[in-house]
Amino acid sequence: MRSVFFCASFRNGSNQKERVQCFTSVLLANLLGNPIDTAIAACHLIFGGVLDRHPKLQVCLPHAGGVLPILIGRIDQGWKVRSELKHLPQAPSTYLQRFTYDTITHSKPIMEFVIKQVGSERVMVGSDYCFTMGYDRPVQFLDQVDLTSTQRKMILGGNAERLLKL
Repeated sequence: MRSVFFCASFRNGSNQKERVQCFTSVLLANLLGNPIDTAIAACHLIFGGVLDRHPKLQVCLPHAGGVLPILIGRIDQGWKVRSELKHLPQAPSTYLQRFTYDTITHSKPIMEFVIKQVGSERVMVGSDYCFTMGYDRPVQFLDQVDLTSTQRKMILGGNAERLLKL
């Protein structure tokens, strides 16, 4: 017997206790929750007007921006069609350039996607040391990513030097 299952979001609007319970098994709070929380925090900065009020504020997002770069099209669509989001003066995707991102993706294609979305000048090497989800060898991860030598130098230190004015 062949079955097809469409796995739709069913927790929209559920209470906090239920939301916490859905992340407690199988380390989902770490595997999914952290990257989702990163995107939620970034959206609060965007939709809360923080980035507009503080144009020189620099925010580095862990987990390569979490799910933000992947869901930015959906977030832009919400801005276009939801009246409660119309207060934002420009599309949420324009704010991607206001963040910097680390390299903690554990996926070559996702890292290349993030770099394509935000530009290599917005990405800095990350390790997540000393946590188990971090890289033991963060530079070796970058070796597999399709980068020019200039992009590699930027990600391995040049971007951090510029951001921190070293």
